[in-house]
Amino acid sequence: MLLCDLKPGETPRIAAVQGREAKRLAALGFVPGTRVRAEQPAPGGDPCVYSLRGYTVAMRRALAEEVEVKE
Repeated sequence: MLLCDLKPGETPRIAAVQGREAKRLAALGFVPGTRVRAEQPAPGGDPCVYSLRGYTVAMRRALAEEVEVKE
C-alpha cells in the first residue's frame, strides 16, 4: 500500500521509500519502521497531511506515491 492511499486516522509503519526524492524524504523522517498517521486531506484531496515523529508535514500525492507503508 502507498502512503497516498491512506484514509484519515490510519497509522501504518513505513515499509520502504523509493524514487528520486528518497533522500529528501529520509531527511524528513520517512524511514522504514517509522509509524505515520494520515490526517485530513485538503478540500481538493491534494496535498495530504501526515504526522510522524512529533510533527506534521503536508505532501503532494506525487511525492506520497514514493512511500510504501504496511499495517
